[in-house]
Amino acid sequence: MQIATLVVDPSYQRPICGRGRSNVDRIAREFNWRFFAPVVVSPVEGGKFAIIDGQHRTTAAALVGFETVPCQVVIADHEEQAAAFKAINGDTTPMSRMALHAAGVIANEPRAVEIAKVCACAEVELLRYPVPVDKQKAGQTMAVGAIVRCHQHYGADTLITALQCVTQTANNEPGMLSARMIKALCEVLKNRPEWRE
Repeated sequence: MQIATLVVDPSYQRPICGRGRSNVDRIAREFNWRFFAPVVVSPVEGGKFAIIDGQHRTTAAALVGFETVPCQVVIADHEEQAAAFKAINGDTTPMSRMALHAAGVIANEPRAVEIAKVCACAEVELLRYPVPVDKQKAGQTMAVGAIVRCHQHYGADTLITALQCVTQTANNEPGMLSARMIKALCEVLKNRPEWRE
């Protein structure tokens, strides 16, 4: 459909600002039709179509210079449009950082691949989904977010050594690779670089 025929109903749609604006910018920068789900729209007055789902994708496509986007048309009155918007955007299962990281590794995303290499060097297994501590094995962790932040803040060498402080010692017990432990070890090693030798 022509982007010019698509409209946003402000009575139930949110404006694009803050995080939404950043999301549009990211989609435009990394634009790829393979990642573009059809926009869900419904006919409204004046030959236009209200966007129920896909406002950010559509805006990004327009920024890149496209004049049309693939759409799925549903027949719905105003209340049903709002209900569909709520169901599509509000009733979703959020993705965990663990699942997103695992998908990033398979997709060969540079940051995810680098984190996977760091963990492999330290004999750490990043879990792909939550596992209770009593069911984890030594060297496993759910602390993907902490590992990513420590990699950014302290660098690969410090992070590998911090992880090895657990995996290559008698401390290698299930649950020991918590976010708190990883961050604390990185901070100590940053302040005592001679301990990294």
